[in-house]
Amino acid sequence: NEEAKEAAGPAAPAGLTSSPVECLGAGKWRIQGLYEHQLLKLGLRRLDAEELWSAESFVNLLQLPSGLFRERLLRDLLSGEVRLQSVLPSDIAAAQWDLRQLGVRQLLRLRVQHLDFIPSGCGSNSVTAVGNTHEAFLATLDSLVFQQLGRHAVSSQVVAPLKNAEAYSLGREAVLMAAAATAITETPFWSWWINGQCRVFFNAPRFECTSKFPGNGGKVLEVTDLSKADHQEPTGKLRWLDWSVNLISSEADLLRAPQGSSEHASEAPVQRPASFTFLGPGAAASSAARGGAAAAG
Repeated sequence: NEEAKEAAGPAAPAGLTSSPVECLGAGKWRIQGLYEHQLLKLGLRRLDAEELWSAESFVNLLQLPSGLFRERLLRDLLSGEVRLQSVLPSDIAAAQWDLRQLGVRQLLRLRVQHLDFIPSGCGSNSVTAVGNTHEAFLATLDSLVFQQLGRHAVSSQVVAPLKNAEAYSLGREAVLMAAAATAITETPFWSWWINGQCRVFFNAPRFECTSKFPGNGGKVLEVTDLSKADHQEPTGKLRWLDWSVNLISSEADLLRAPQGSSEHASEAPVQRPASFTFLGPGAAASSAARGGAAAAG
């Protein structure tokens, strides 16, 4: 589908294994020249390959909960024996309800297995029934995987239960920082404003955060998000990522409030309208965009 290919945006560099970054001087970087969803894909692939998950989660990757409508299908999708595009719409619709029963590790693997799949008809004016069913499945999968990753990333710092929309936004931000950390490795810690109100320090390699500035001469990375929508792209759903990153040596030198584009003022919806990019921003707001995203590389 030519429209879907065109709308997916510029292809990320072949074999992309780290975020593209420009060094502007000592302790200063700029990440730009790609869409947000392209960096999200890099981050998800990195998380799926990392050893930050317990050995037990790898062993139990194909051990699914009982009572699923399409247990065999989900196991085959997780193992890679079956590709989503080859599955009948009726089976996909039934399996969509099963997604809510899966753990974060299973959701992550399932999403990474199909990062480059664009359902037939998505992005065009006449979405086919097949494309629409697969599109809804991927939209639900995106929503759930980012919600669970968000809760996982801040679990040590957030006591009150997160709303799904809050967890979804935090999951996207954490994955973006994890991807950016593949290129900026001076420190594993990034300054991160949770929901624009509470600052924590995110350890990107460990995908967890702490409330304390790293001691013993530790440093953190602070982001000013200059990302903006691509107004020349026909769907209006894609955003150019543009991060200015500074290395901060002292907690006293950190910004006192989030810095970033006013375009990120609204909260992310729990269920975004399905789109052919799936990992595009929808109406989601990034707190990293509203303020410094602190990351651990």
